[in-house]
Amino acid sequence: MYEYHGWMTISENTYEEDTESLCLVIADIRVFIEELKNWIGGNLELNAVNGEFHISLSGNDNHTPIEKYNQVTIFEYIGTQAKGSYGLLYIRDAADKQSHNTFKVYVLARGILTQKEDMYLSPCNPTIED
Repeated sequence: MYEYHGWMTISENTYEEDTESLCLVIADIRVFIEELKNWIGGNLELNAVNGEFHISLSGNDNHTPIEKYNQVTIFEYIGTQAKGSYGLLYIRDAADKQSHNTFKVYVLARGILTQKEDMYLSPCNPTIED
C-alpha cells in the first residue's frame, strides 16, 4: 500500500503577489492538474479560499506511482512554478523495504522541496498500529 496526505499554499513569491502574474501561474497549474485526471487512488484538488490558492491531495494506491503521478513530482513541479509556495506531504510506502514502517515527510518552503524524518507517526508500528 502507498498512502499519502499533503497540502500546500500556492504563492508566486515570498513578497507581495502580482495578481495578474499569479493568475498565469495558477492557469499553468490547472492545466498540469487536468493532465493528471486519470490518476487512480486519490484526490487532488486546487481551490481558491479567501483570495489564496491551495492544493490538497490524499489517498491510497496499491503500488508506488509512476513518476508523472508521484506526489513528490507534483510538489516539485509546483515549487518550480510558484517559488513562494509552501506545504507538507506525508508518504508511507509499504513496498519500500527500508522505510515501510515510517512516513516520509516532504517540506515545501520557498519553492524548494526537502525530505525530513517524521517524528509524530513513525515508527508506524507501534505508534499507530499493532
